Amino acid sequence: GLFANAALMIFRLDRSVTFREHVGRVRRHVLDVQSRAGLPWSLLVREMKREKIKVPPLVLWMHMPTPLPPLRFAGLELNWDNSLQLPMEKGIVVRFDERQEEDHCLLTYDARLYAPEKMNGFVDNLVRFIREASLDPDATVGALIERAGIASVK
Repeated sequence: GLFANAALMIFRLDRSVTFREHVGRVRRHVLDVQSRAGLPWSLLVREMKREKIKVPPLVLWMHMPTPLPPLRFAGLELNWDNSLQLPMEKGIVVRFDERQEEDHCLLTYDARLYAPEKMNGFVDNLVRFIREASLDPDATVGALIERAGIASVK
């Protein structure tokens, strides 16, 4: 299923490294985690609770679905609905569509927990940061944050 091998990943943002170096660190960490992702998330959570270990919350879920090509027959075209409903309490989901990455990004969150204006600000900051990073991936993360005009990153 969708969450059969979900894995928790925690990343530290070091403002002094270049964006390219940061992406390399993230890539190595993701590959390392994937190599050990055979343990289902639900089993890990159950065992952590049994051992009285605090389970970290899933706060931000990044998702890029595997695009399925349209199915064509009898002069008709069937396009798959890649909508995603994640059963995460208190979570934020950022979903990208690689077929329409210029204008098809979906942000899902609980408006009772997160103010829409703050979430819109988060998206605006993310877009500005990505734009700056794509122009100069060898700049430091701190410089890119500054150039993007992002006031504070916690």
